[in-house]
Amino acid sequence: MRKSRMETEASLGLWERETIINYNEAESVAYIYTHNRALISHLEKKLGLKPTAKNSHGGRDYELPKKWLRKPQNPPKKTEAQMQASRDVMTRLQAKKRAGVNKQNQFCGEKTPKDTTNQTPKKSSASRRSR
Repeated sequence: MRKSRMETEASLGLWERETIINYNEAESVAYIYTHNRALISHLEKKLGLKPTAKNSHGGRDYELPKKWLRKPQNPPKKTEAQMQASRDVMTRLQAKKRAGVNKQNQFCGEKTPKDTTNQTPKKSSASRRSR
């Protein structure tokens, strides 16, 4: 009996569902082995790659030009002015949130407007005609 894709992937632990990207200085080709569904979808649908091999646990091998890979980069540094602008935005948002909570607390002791959610719906004209 053949196992479904979900059963074979479930048989692997999360630690075993890995992605390996391998390339060297001598070749212009990079090799990717992965179990990651999002990466598989990206490689096949967006980049148009076909797997060179598939295994019984859902892993796939791909070959692609090494120049398609991006080298890791440090995130851009924020200036002090940018950091202060971010702090100001967060302070304003937190103040708005606190003001909204205070408005809600004002209504706790008062009677709420008539609740219309539990009323039975009126019958439409179509249901009246079917009688």
